Amino acid sequence: MRPHRIQLHRRRLLAGLGLAGLAPFVPWTESEAELTGVPKRLILFFHPYGTIPKLWRPTGSGMNFSFTGEITAPLEPFKSDLVVIDGLFIDIDGQVGHHAHMARMWTGAPLDDTPIFTNSQAGKSFGWGTGISVDQFVAAAIEDTPVRSLELAVNTVFEDPRTRMIYSGPKQPITPRGNPFDVYNLLFSGGVDDVDALAQLKARRRSVLDFVGGRLDRLYPVIGQGDRVKVDAHLAAIQEIEHRLDTLTKCEAVAPDPAFDSADMGDFLGIARSHIDLLVAAMACDLTRVGSIMLRDERGGRLSWLGNEDLFHEHSHAWDDGGASATLMRSAYRDFTTLFVYLLEKLAAVTTPDGQRLLDHTLVAWGTTMATGTHEDAPVPFILAGSCQGHIQTGRYLKFDNPPHNQRLLVSICNAFGFPDQQKFGVNDTGTGGLPGLL
Repeated sequence: MRPHRIQLHRRRLLAGLGLAGLAPFVPWTESEAELTGVPKRLILFFHPYGTIPKLWRPTGSGMNFSFTGEITAPLEPFKSDLVVIDGLFIDIDGQVGHHAHMARMWTGAPLDDTPIFTNSQAGKSFGWGTGISVDQFVAAAIEDTPVRSLELAVNTVFEDPRTRMIYSGPKQPITPRGNPFDVYNLLFSGGVDDVDALAQLKARRRSVLDFVGGRLDRLYPVIGQGDRVKVDAHLAAIQEIEHRLDTLTKCEAVAPDPAFDSADMGDFLGIARSHIDLLVAAMACDLTRVGSIMLRDERGGRLSWLGNEDLFHEHSHAWDDGGASATLMRSAYRDFTTLFVYLLEKLAAVTTPDGQRLLDHTLVAWGTTMATGTHEDAPVPFILAGSCQGHIQTGRYLKFDNPPHNQRLLVSICNAFGFPDQQKFGVNDTGTGGLPGLL
């Protein structure tokens, strides 16, 4: 199927550049309403098979903590932007692990009992998950982006509940896009394709700013004190816009590296970085405000990118054996962390029209399906990044005593995105409200 192309409107492009502030001085070429504010963004980030708790868990607590473990040490530079959530519980209620864990992670809902899939080892049959995922719940309220949400995955091939974490509704899994070239075509091939034209437009805007600023300068000596206050305000605004023209990261397409093959498990890191580049570019251009990235899935595949062709799943069961499996799993988990840091760096590098970082307007929720590769349901590690426009107090390490994650964390995400009345999320949620102390 030929990918649908998205037309990137000039207003949306310039808003990503931080040029929306030109409106009081320069009329737009399109008769569209001016931006009223910078919207929030939501990103779900996933890796399989839990973690190694003793190498993941920070030292300290509250606002006084440090990432000293081998797996999470790369997060230290972003500590003030993070909330580490330790001690949540994903209850699969006796259903088949991996399948049920994946279905429940962002939906809080169990597998359907329709016998579509069978796990011969467990002797059980089941269907797809039965709830909407939290990102799609948020996306349903956003109507003015070309792409409602963007689902990305690295090295995901098969189709069963272990490989699908996003649901548009009960028994409606969304297939993620695994090929960065397809994602690039979807987002940009019909839109941002003339960088020279964009540079010319930027130069014209600066020329008009210079003209307006010169006119105000000449008016200054012949006007009264009250009007001078207004002129000073206009000049300050012009100087701020000029600063943004000089310093803002451009909203532009980031073409994938043609050197890699999206089906090559050995280039896992390169494919993941390309997906991250595209997702951040799409959000900077306001093509979408909701996205997700799966680093592999609960089938796991092979550890090819680590120079090993063994099955990821088999080594995950021996994460603490002190031998080759432990070494491989430490390397894999640390690679997941470095990719999360790469995402944060990209979000922090984009300056939004209000002068803040795109990261400040975003909530990134990094989760996995279980505590460790040996299927423990708790404590499942989660990390949030970005304050979501101040709704979340970052720079904290929060410890909990096994509350069900869907009954608290997913509710908190809904609350942060403007759904204060959402007190339950998922199927059979018997609790009320979000995760204590998070918002």
